[in-house]
Amino acid sequence: MKNDYLKKRLRGILDLFKAIRSGSIPLSNESKGEEREAFLNAFLLAVLPSRAKIGRGEITDLNNERSGQLDCVVEYGYQPSLPLLPMSDTRLFIAESIAAVIEVKSDLSSQWSQIQKTATAVSKLKRSFGKTHVTNDRIPGSEIPFLAVGYQGWKNIDKLREHFNVCPALHGILDLECEQLIAKIPFRKEDGSTWVLDYGASAEDALWGFACILSEQVNSLLMTDALASDYTFK
Repeated sequence: MKNDYLKKRLRGILDLFKAIRSGSIPLSNESKGEEREAFLNAFLLAVLPSRAKIGRGEITDLNNERSGQLDCVVEYGYQPSLPLLPMSDTRLFIAESIAAVIEVKSDLSSQWSQIQKTATAVSKLKRSFGKTHVTNDRIPGSEIPFLAVGYQGWKNIDKLREHFNVCPALHGILDLECEQLIAKIPFRKEDGSTWVLDYGASAEDALWGFACILSEQVNSLLMTDALASDYTFK
């Protein structure tokens, strides 16, 4: 049964995001970037489990791949990361500590090529977990989930799904304008095979589904035994 209290709270948050976008339309591109900060500060930091951290910087893996600069990584903070400078908030992360990468855009349709480029770069990274404790048959895979969020988009679910399906490096899209979520998150089974959780949602369900995906990704890293010492220089 639907929970009316959750629905009303989510409706209020969605209305707030729309107000932020409406108020920023006359502004410069730089100023419009503040709406992305509003999303991170007002939503992600507030709703994610306390063990999750939001950061920015680059990710590298055991194969010496790197992502390039990312504005929003969801980190399960049980592994070390390195700042560029002692007081810098831009860091170098190891792949095994990252639950997801999020790209927040003002307009998904006009900035689609940027999303594809970043998603492809992140898809080259592979997480190596070693022994993993099984919970609900959901073991985090080697891929880092990559999710895109847009204040504007294609205005209908068919166009959203069409673009999602042609970018396999992208694991989810949340369109705040048409209030739709499409996501397919890969998990690994204990026997080594893979399966995919397919999320489809609309209206308030989309925002709640997005929060649940991120929370689930963070919690899945609790069951891993990755060692930062595997990155030791030899």
